[in-house]
Amino acid sequence: MNENRKYPISKPEKEYSEMVKNMFSRIARKYDFMNHLLSGCMDIYWRKKSLRFKELKGAQNFLDLACGTGDFGIFAAEFYPDVKIFSTDFSAKMLLYAKEKLKKKELRERIILLGADALSLPFREETFDVTAIAFGLRNIPNRTAALSEMLRVTKRGGRILVLEMTIKKDVRMIYKLYVKHLMPFLAKLFSEDPDAYLYLYDTLSSFPSPNELKCEMEQVGFSSVEVHRFWPGITHLLVGLRP
Repeated sequence: MNENRKYPISKPEKEYSEMVKNMFSRIARKYDFMNHLLSGCMDIYWRKKSLRFKELKGAQNFLDLACGTGDFGIFAAEFYPDVKIFSTDFSAKMLLYAKEKLKKKELRERIILLGADALSLPFREETFDVTAIAFGLRNIPNRTAALSEMLRVTKRGGRILVLEMTIKKDVRMIYKLYVKHLMPFLAKLFSEDPDAYLYLYDTLSSFPSPNELKCEMEQVGFSSVEVHRFWPGITHLLVGLRP
């Protein structure tokens, strides 16, 4: 990690949150394009597999935290036509692009978009059958507080999904080289803010391993936490229950 970078990850919590919000506002226009390009469209596969891997049939409502441009909630709405979706993000610019997608897909009646901070959600306790976050937890400086909020708004017996990437030591060196060197190179060619992808490497490097994150979830109060590794080994789905 280089503290001279445009997006250092060692800032105080409030400054860090503001930095991340501004960064995502700057990259919002090409966010989907860059995600698909840099992952080889695997980001779509990972999101869809998460929703299919643990069937959500019987759920009445679904919360998608740090939703970005809304893909996870959109896939959930398409897979489960009876589920009401709430998608939240603290970046107004991201939500604008999510709103455009919902209009094109005629999902505005199914998905409610809200500007909200994952550390202070505007929902009552035990509101959702399923609470999920995809590739967003590593951008939140206080993971414990975010996980506690997810637990709070989930109904007893409800399910919590956490989908994240990791490049810890058990991952092949080729993926580390890709994320550290090739990904920033591609970002310089196509992104309006290539430094955001150096930030991505730093957050992945400092993020806990799947088993460490499992322990964090259990310490917050999640029960029956399962860890599922998705191909090609750099992405994991953690599934927990609110007891």
